Order: sequence, then structure tokens, then C-alpha cells
Amino acid sequence: MVKCYHKKYRSATRDVIFHLQFHTGAVQGYGLVFGKEDLDSACKDDRFPDYGKIELVFSATPEKIQGCEHLHNDHGVIVDYNTAHPLICWDSYENLSADGEGACC
Repeated sequence: MVKCYHKKYRSATRDVIFHLQFHTGAVQGYGLVFGKEDLDSACKDDRFPDYGKIELVFSATPEKIQGCEHLHNDHGVIVDYNTAHPLICWDSYENLSADGEGACC
């Protein structure tokens, strides 16, 4: 499962932007693209644009993929690499339930 959060800087909380899961057998080549309709939580959220997509790019090795230099975050996206921060290390599955909450379809 891939889960993306928006970290709130004024409080020690975070909001789920989207989550998705896929079987690795579905990966053909080195990438998968998911549209808004494929993203749990985001599919019903008006804050996530209708044209929004998530692209996952895979590689066979940890080296940078040649030809993918154009892939980068928008200038407005800030990535916090402080993985020691308790909000980032928080166990996301501590309160996992099977009630389907957040699912769109």
C-alpha cells in the first residue's frame, strides 16, 4: 500500500491525501499511472484536482534511471527528509480497520 499525507506544520498531525494499492504483477515495464478515480480518499475530495495523477516509476537498481531527469516535484512541493520526526515514523497501520473507510468504489 502507498499512502501520501499532508503534514500540518502548526500541529503534530497529518491528513491522508490519497492511498492506493496494487499487485506487483500489474507492473509492466517500469511505471504505473493512477488517475484521481483510482485513488482512495482523493477520488471524492474536491481539493484533489480532477486532472490529478500519481505516477510511480520503478527501477531494477538503486541508481538513477537514465532518461528520467525530467521527473521532479513542482516548486511548491516541499519534501521533509527528516525521517526521525515522530509524525513521519508514526505507525500508519496502528488503527487499521476493515470497514472500508476512505475507499471510493
